[in-house]
Amino acid sequence: MTSTSSIGMKIARRTFLVTAGVLGGGVLVGAGLVAARLKSLNGYRLPAGDGETSFGAWLKLARDGQFEVVVPNEEMGQGIYSLAILLAAEGLDVEPEVVRAVPAPIHARFANPVMIVDGLPFDPRGDSAGKRAVMWTFEKILRAVGL
Repeated sequence: MTSTSSIGMKIARRTFLVTAGVLGGGVLVGAGLVAARLKSLNGYRLPAGDGETSFGAWLKLARDGQFEVVVPNEEMGQGIYSLAILLAAEGLDVEPEVVRAVPAPIHARFANPVMIVDGLPFDPRGDSAGKRAVMWTFEKILRAVGL
């Protein structure tokens, strides 16, 4: 007695090649768009008016001669603004009185996807290369879409 059970259906070679080409092309286009978006985010500079100078996404010299350091976190009693002022003043080799902390503008450059990435279903005690790769990839994708 012979059993002739079919587990799956047959796919024509042409159908397989067309489907693989469409899916592969979609992945390539998507990866290119994400890479372009991340490159534009890394090139972001703070908007500067007349008499102001922007030094990238985190520091600006204002008209009044004060340095403005951008802080993407809210001050809730933990001293993040004071710490940003002290670190910027030390790095610039100026007195802390000439540095002020300002809240970050709403822009994808200052996105913080840590809560979402930390919520991925991984063992928090484990530290494998696969886990790091997945977390890095998710963080890049979330930053690219502006979350």
